[in-house]
Amino acid sequence: MKLTVIGAGCWGTALAMAAHDTGTEVLLYAREEEVVSEINNNNSNARYLDKDVKVLPKATNDLKEATELSDVVLCTTTLKFLRTTLRAVKDLDNIPRKIINVSKGFEPDTGQLPNQIIKEELPTVKP
Repeated sequence: MKLTVIGAGCWGTALAMAAHDTGTEVLLYAREEEVVSEINNNNSNARYLDKDVKVLPKATNDLKEATELSDVVLCTTTLKFLRTTLRAVKDLDNIPRKIINVSKGFEPDTGQLPNQIIKEELPTVKP
């Protein structure tokens, strides 16, 4: 199975590492080029984790690359960025069919839950 984890903060990186440890092929998506570079060049995500924590999954800041070959997309972004991330996914040629959301909370501007945002932005995808 090929898994994309969208969101390279503490939660997303930890879940990517756990999936990688099971033998799953994982690609981690981060918006910030410096986070991608740190993960790919130093096997570290010092911005969000202790610098001694070894991060083995590879990372990209190209959303198309991150999602086009994946069987499943695991969305870990904060609710502040979930809607804009999903809108970027919607603009891709190949929208992932399976998205698992593990974000928590309510969208600051609307009070919506993550599943409501996914349904609104990507109505063809089962959240």
